[in-house]
Amino acid sequence: MDFSEKFIKLRKSASLTQEQAAEKLGVSRQAISRWEQGTALPDALNIAGICMVFGVSADYLIGDTQIDAQDLLVQRSGEIPQAPLSGSGGAAHANMNVLLRALVCVHIFAMGFEFAGIICFVSSAVTAFWLLAGIGFFLSLASIVIFEVVAGNAEREERSKIRRKYYSLSVWLFTPLPLLIFGVSAVWLAVMACGLYGSVTIPVFLIAGICLVLYILLGVFVSIACSCKK
Repeated sequence: MDFSEKFIKLRKSASLTQEQAAEKLGVSRQAISRWEQGTALPDALNIAGICMVFGVSADYLIGDTQIDAQDLLVQRSGEIPQAPLSGSGGAAHANMNVLLRALVCVHIFAMGFEFAGIICFVSSAVTAFWLLAGIGFFLSLASIVIFEVVAGNAEREERSKIRRKYYSLSVWLFTPLPLLIFGVSAVWLAVMACGLYGSVTIPVFLIAGICLVLYILLGVFVSIACSCKK
């Protein structure tokens, strides 16, 4: 009996689905599926986690000894541990969460520059506005690019989860300035096209109010979409 057969017997004897086993071992469901199909083997850390969760020895898992999985579970005292030793998949998940928090902090830092730029704009310091706004926009854009590059190396299921979490937060931090600039620019171009430049005052505060409404609607829509997507 090879490892895949042993692992399937252990999992089924513990009445665990592949998803439940993956959660307890700190790996993805795809990893569990590959182990059971015999197309991949767990590394040393995951072997240790399996031993802890199912109460078996490493010799049983990787050796030729044929021991009935149900007998092994009956011999154990207590229930399956709820906090087993995490494998490399669990470490990767933790690293992705740390990265997500760091990149969200970059967005917050960028918003500081953008807010300072808006204050400069209100004070008629247009050059300072574009400088500060440009720095803020560049930082936010860099955060998105870095996230996509790193997330692209994660497994599909993990990548999908972390993307939903990242963008449900980032939409609130990245979109305010682009929406405001787009709104003001659109009105300015319309005024120029109508030949009214210099004869009318661009209603900046009205545009800002409209952009605020659009910002809230967009943020709510993306957050709901990310939370509902399976």
